Amino acid sequence: MTSKFKNLYYFFYRFFSEIRYIHRKIYYFYQKRIRGFSDRDLWSLDHTFAKFIIPRLKKFKENLYGFPLCFIEEIDPDYWDHENFIKRTDDQQYEIDTKIKNIWISKIDSMIRAFELIVSDNADLDYSDLEMEFLEGGRINIKKDEQKEKIRNSLISSRDKEIEIGLNNFSKHFRSLWD
Repeated sequence: MTSKFKNLYYFFYRFFSEIRYIHRKIYYFYQKRIRGFSDRDLWSLDHTFAKFIIPRLKKFKENLYGFPLCFIEEIDPDYWDHENFIKRTDDQQYEIDTKIKNIWISKIDSMIRAFELIVSDNADLDYSDLEMEFLEGGRINIKKDEQKEKIRNSLISSRDKEIEIGLNNFSKHFRSLWD
């Protein structure tokens, strides 16, 4: 089947598939209007939350004016010392503020990245090496390339660590997400 006909086939397949479930779409639309969310939003609540949070965190980062004071101690332990505070020049103060703001931006970036990885759900990974063979009795035999499987698993593991770091930052600094 040529790609032109294949695209046409998938267009009609999706179109008629959507028509078949139109009653559900109407019902979910009704639920969203009545209570603010539908049962469909509850199927994967982590994705629903992540999709809600990502654009807001991006806009928060874009409109960022300040930073939480909890980072000051990391940069300059004597920041609040009266003598140091008075002796500090405007350039020194600006340098400290810039360092603190950069730390805060990196924390926000890790939060955004974590939520984006949650939404992507590893859909961008290459699974083309997997071959399925259907056996008698409903069993499935999966053949895979061990090298690609190793690479894929290490990538998934590193993404899971990124998600963990971002969500830890989100929970730790949740009350600092105001400006």
